[in-house]
Amino acid sequence: MQKSFFLSAGIALFVRVMGAVASFLATFFVARFLGVDESGYYFMMIALVTILVAAGGVGLEDASVKLAGINRGLAWSYYKKVMLVASFGGGVVSLLLFFSAEIISDRFFSKPNMAAVFKAVSPGVFFQVLYTITAFCLQGLRKASESILVLMIMINVMVVLAVITGVASSASELALCYSFSSVVIFALGFVIVWRHCFNSREGEFPWPRIFNSCIPLWPVMFMTQVQIWSGQFLAGVYLDVGELSRLSIAYRLAMLTSFMLTAVNLVVGPRFSRLWEDGDKEGLVALSNKALGFIVIFSSPLILGMLLFPRVLMGFFGEEFVSGSIYLQILAVGQFFNAATGAVGYLLIMSGNERALRNITLLVGGVGFFSLWGLTAMYGALGNALGGAIVVALSNVIAVFSVNKLLGFNPVNLRFFQFARR
Repeated sequence: MQKSFFLSAGIALFVRVMGAVASFLATFFVARFLGVDESGYYFMMIALVTILVAAGGVGLEDASVKLAGINRGLAWSYYKKVMLVASFGGGVVSLLLFFSAEIISDRFFSKPNMAAVFKAVSPGVFFQVLYTITAFCLQGLRKASESILVLMIMINVMVVLAVITGVASSASELALCYSFSSVVIFALGFVIVWRHCFNSREGEFPWPRIFNSCIPLWPVMFMTQVQIWSGQFLAGVYLDVGELSRLSIAYRLAMLTSFMLTAVNLVVGPRFSRLWEDGDKEGLVALSNKALGFIVIFSSPLILGMLLFPRVLMGFFGEEFVSGSIYLQILAVGQFFNAATGAVGYLLIMSGNERALRNITLLVGGVGFFSLWGLTAMYGALGNALGGAIVVALSNVIAVFSVNKLLGFNPVNLRFFQFARR
């Protein structure tokens, strides 16, 4: 089990690193080629799109990791049905964005130029919902590398190509390229799932089980994205475009530290589910310890780099971004808590405690949103970064206590370097 875990985690880490590199390059080239103002519009678009995709996915993301992994013989039936649900949810949020683009940009953000950007990306929202659920289905089928390819790598590669080739020289043009790219990525993801599930046609997956799993997770997925992106969302209301762009760069750099957590989650998610179904608590604890050690060991150098050399990292994007170094340092502290607590969210989901995670997410997400709102209104970008770090730390600490209470063990084992011999 140990060799299998490290081999799978190592492969997932390599592919996830490629995803992190692609994300970094997309941020780098967008900032360099579009400039402070246009890149600020683009980053604001990404924040809104990500929140809308979580709303349109109706909780099917993590539900798919759990259900597709347990019921592999019914995988194709499951995939077809969740695509129908996702098509409805994605269609609703896509149309809402298109028809309310002027209202959002004028009345909420007070930035009229963003209306064209929102309208251009609205078709992409629909297809991003579909390819996101597709990627999580692949994760449930233990196809971690292909999942990351669909979910992270391709969209960033296509954004980079659009910018460096001159196809997109403004935020609105890049939004159109983003929409086109989403169509291509979904088509590729569909083919990959079809290839893996061609022989998985043993019957029909029951509709009630899909809704019983995804509905409790819907507010979790939505509020999780609100936690992650509401800082940039609220920054768009109170900050000028230049400062918004600097803060957005800091957020994106800080979130690179979470690539280890995502890489390990891709591997341990389906395994957590199977161990819990089999009643193997000892194996669950051992796997949790291994995952935590893996995450901390590989995340620490990146977090230390952000704390010690923030000016160097922000300077990669241009001299006009260096003044945002303090934002990066504050956000890196929050990401430390994200790494140091391990895969606590997945432990709760895969053990059938979706409602506990939902309650945590709703509580922290609600309190965090209004805290961010107040701190941003009072202290600008500095308050926004501080609020973002607090929200990340608080949600993970509460999740640790919940795992301890509900599953009967402490997921933050101080001896995590002494991996079990299983």
